[in-house]
Amino acid sequence: MAVKKSAVDDHTPDSSPKKPASGEPPTDFPRHRRPYGSYSGKYSPRNNRRAADGSLLPADPESLEKSETAIKAAVDAARDLGVERRHTGLLNDEDEEKSYHSFTLELDGLEDAVHAGDIEKMLSDVEGVTARIVYGKPSTAWVSAPSSMSVDHIISVLQASGVSAVKKLGSVYRQVIESEAEQERKERKRRRHRRHNESFLSRHPFRVKKPDNMEALFTARALITKLRLIVAVALSVPVVAIALFPRLQFPYWQWVSAGLALPVVSYCAWPFHRAAVGGLRRKMAALDSATSLAVAVAYVWSVATVVFMRPQGDWTSPPKWLVFQHQPQVFFDVACGATTLVLLGRLLSRRNRLHSMELLSTHNVDSGMMVTVIRRTADGPRKQSVSAAELHPGEDILVAPGDIIPVDGVVVGGSSLISPGPVSGHSNRTVVKVNSHIYAGGRNMGDTLKIRVDRSGHTTRLAAMHRWVEECDYAEHMATRTATRSASLLVPWAIVLAVMCFLNWFLIMKDAAGALAASLAVLTGVGPVSLAISTTLASRLGLARAISRGILFRDEQVMWDLGECDMLLFNRVGTLTTGNMKVESVTAAEGENADLILRVAGALAMESEHGVSRALVKAARESRDLGAGGSSVPHWIEVTGEQITDNGSFIGTVDIPIRGEMSSVKAALWRPRDLSELKDDRLAMAAISGGTPLVVSWKNKNRGVITVIDATKDDAAEAIEQLEDMGIETGMLSRDTYPVAKKSADSLGMSLVLAGIAPSRKGAAVRSMHREGYSVALVGDRDLMKYLAVADVGILVGAADCLDTVDASVVILRDEVRAVPDAVNLATKVRRVGKGNMNFSRAYNTFALVGGALSIINPLVSTLLMLLGSTVIEMRTLTLRRA
Repeated sequence: MAVKKSAVDDHTPDSSPKKPASGEPPTDFPRHRRPYGSYSGKYSPRNNRRAADGSLLPADPESLEKSETAIKAAVDAARDLGVERRHTGLLNDEDEEKSYHSFTLELDGLEDAVHAGDIEKMLSDVEGVTARIVYGKPSTAWVSAPSSMSVDHIISVLQASGVSAVKKLGSVYRQVIESEAEQERKERKRRRHRRHNESFLSRHPFRVKKPDNMEALFTARALITKLRLIVAVALSVPVVAIALFPRLQFPYWQWVSAGLALPVVSYCAWPFHRAAVGGLRRKMAALDSATSLAVAVAYVWSVATVVFMRPQGDWTSPPKWLVFQHQPQVFFDVACGATTLVLLGRLLSRRNRLHSMELLSTHNVDSGMMVTVIRRTADGPRKQSVSAAELHPGEDILVAPGDIIPVDGVVVGGSSLISPGPVSGHSNRTVVKVNSHIYAGGRNMGDTLKIRVDRSGHTTRLAAMHRWVEECDYAEHMATRTATRSASLLVPWAIVLAVMCFLNWFLIMKDAAGALAASLAVLTGVGPVSLAISTTLASRLGLARAISRGILFRDEQVMWDLGECDMLLFNRVGTLTTGNMKVESVTAAEGENADLILRVAGALAMESEHGVSRALVKAARESRDLGAGGSSVPHWIEVTGEQITDNGSFIGTVDIPIRGEMSSVKAALWRPRDLSELKDDRLAMAAISGGTPLVVSWKNKNRGVITVIDATKDDAAEAIEQLEDMGIETGMLSRDTYPVAKKSADSLGMSLVLAGIAPSRKGAAVRSMHREGYSVALVGDRDLMKYLAVADVGILVGAADCLDTVDASVVILRDEVRAVPDAVNLATKVRRVGKGNMNFSRAYNTFALVGGALSIINPLVSTLLMLLGSTVIEMRTLTLRRA
C-alpha cells in the first residue's frame, strides 16, 4: 500500500498545530476551533483591544490574570457540583491527561536485554508515558503517550540515550487507514440519514417545512412528575364529581371549583403551558399546545362566568352533551379533567420510550478499568496491573471471576462459563476453553481465564457495535424529530377548526357556552402525540428488540424496507454452509496423476484465504506428508506470476515434471459454469457428482476435477422453510454448475437457483431480480460485501468484526441461519404495527375533529378518547417486545 507523504503528515501527532512564538498571535488554528479559554497569553482572544490599524494590542496583564482566575474558579466549582466540562475542540491540560495515542517504534542500538530494561524504565519515567520494549532483531517499543505529546519527543528521548528509533510503517498505515475509514463512515452516515428522512417524509401524512430551530416539540419529560399528577388527581376528582352529578352541587359550589382548579391549571398544567409558549417563541406548535389552550380557555371562561354573571347560590349546571342543550355554564371539570388525563398519559408513555443504547450500557468496557497483564521482562514473566487502554495485541491478560472481558482474543489458559451478552446475540451462558474466541463485553462467570489479546480499545467488536448503534440512535432521534414536527402541524389546523366551530355554532344557536363546548371538544380531542409516535415508537422498540437478538439494523427505514422484500437471495458459501470445507475426491483425466493435480491446485491456491482454497492447501499438504504419488511428484511446487482473474480463477506458472523433465507451464484452477467447458465425459461426470467442482488445467488442457464438499448448517433447512411459510421466495447464488447447485437448493427447499454466477457477476444477478419486479434482500458473508449495496437490503453474516467498514444494511451477529427469518419476521411485524398505528391515528384524529365540530362529543369525553387513542397505539407497539 502506497502512503502519500501529505496523508502521513496530516495524521501524525507531530503535525499538530504548534504554539506561536512569544509575541506572535496564533494563526494556525481553524477559526471554528478557537474557543475562548483554549489558549491564553499576550494575544489571547479575550483581548479586544485594537490599535488604530485594527491590529491586536497586548492585553492588560492585571485584567488577564483576573479573567484566568475567575474562569478557573468557575471550572472548579462546576467540577465540585458534578458538572462535566464540554469538549471545546482543542485539548486543555485535563483533556490531554485523559486522551492517549499508541504507536510502535523500531529500535536500533540496544546492547542487550538489560539495556532494553533500562530504556523501558527511562521511558516509563516520562510523565504520562507507558512503554514496553521487546528485545530482539529488530527490537520493538510499544508506547502509549498523551495525545499532546508528539512521537518526535519520544524519539529524541531515546536518541539522548544512544538508541535510534523509527516509527514503524504499520503505525503510519493504521493512522492513515483509520482516518480514511472514519471519513468514509461519516459520509455513509450522512447519505443514509438523507435517504432515511426523504423516505420518512414521503410516507408521512403531512409535508414538513424544515424550521430553523431543530428541537423536538414534545413536552419536557422532566416536568411531568408524579407529584403534579397526585396534586391534579386530588384536586380534580371533587371538581369533576361536582360537575357531573348535580346533586353534589351545594350553594356557591362554583367558587369552590374555581379555587380547587386554580393549582391544577397553573402548577399541574405548567409543562403544557411552557411547551406552548416555547413553541410560539420558535414559531412552531408544540404537541400539547391544543391541550394548553383548551385548559386555559376553559378556566378563564369559567372564572369570567362566575365573576361577571354572579350566579345565585342555588344555581346548578347539569352536564350537557349537545350544543343546543347548553346553557350558561362553567367548564372547571374540562380544565381539571384534561390536565389530569394528559399528565397520566404522558407518565405512562414515558416508560416505553426505550433507546437502543440502553441495551449495551451494561456491557461497556471502561478504558480506565485495571487489567492484570502478564508481560515478559528480563527477569521472566511478570504480572502487572495496567489500564485497558494500554493493552496491546499479543499480550496475555487474566480475567478473574465476575469481571467484564475487556478485549477480543483467544483463550490460551483455563476453562470457564461466560455470559457473552449482546455481542453474540443471546444471553445464554456458554463454556469456553483453550482456543475459544472470546469478545469484549462478556462477563466471566466461572474460573479465571487467560486470554491472548487480538483487539483492544476502539478496535473491539463491542466498540464497533457501540458506534453502529450510536448512528442508529441518531437516526431514531432524527425520525422522532421529523415525526414530531409533522404531527405538530395538526395543532394549528385544530385551533383554526375550533375557532371556526365556535363562530359557526354561536351564529346558529346564539349560545356562547354551547359554541365554546364544541370548540373545547375539538381542542381536547385532537391527538398529535398519537400521530407522532405511531411509527417511531414501533421502530424504536423493533430496533431494540433486534439488538437483543443479535441483529443490527442501520436504522428504522431498513426495517421497513426488509419488511417489504419478497425475495431473499443467499450466497451459498459462508451463509448456508459451515465453511469447514474438505476435499471429497480427485478425478484425473486419462493418463494424468491425481496427486500431481492436487499439488498444483494447492500451490495455486496458497495465497487465498477462501474456504475452498484452504481446503485444497490442507489436502495437498496431507498428500505431500504421506508421500502419495511417489517420487514422480515433486515435494514442493513453485508458483510464479500468480494472479486471480475477474471470474475468480487462479492462474500462474508452475514447475512440474512432464515426460520425466521439469518444465515451467502456465496452470489454472477454475470453476466450470457449464459442463460443455470440460470437453471430457469422465470429468463432466465428476463435476456433477455432488461437491463443488474445481478444474485444474495446464498447457490449455483440463487435467482433472477436484470436488470439495461443505456441510450445510443444521438450521439452514428450517430457516428456509420459515421464510417460505412467510410468503417470501428464497434463492441461492452459486458458482457451481446448475446440477450441483440445484441438488443443494432442493435439499434445502429453495424456490430459485442462480448457478454458474462468478463473483464479479453477482451484482448483475441481483439486478436481474429487480428487473423481474422483485424487492430483493441479499444475504452474504465478507466475500460478498461489495455487492450487498446493490440489493434493496444487504444482510451481512459472519463478519461482525468489520462493522466500521461495511456498507451493509443489516448485520447478523449470531452464527445461525435462523437469525435471517428472525430479522425478516421482526421487520415485517414492525412494518405492520407501524402502518396499523399510523392508519389508526389518522382515523382517530379525523373522528375526534369531526365529532367535536358536530358537538356529538363532550369536551371531557374527548380528552378521555384522546388518551385511549394514544394508549391503544402504545399497547399495540408493546407487542413487539414478544416478537
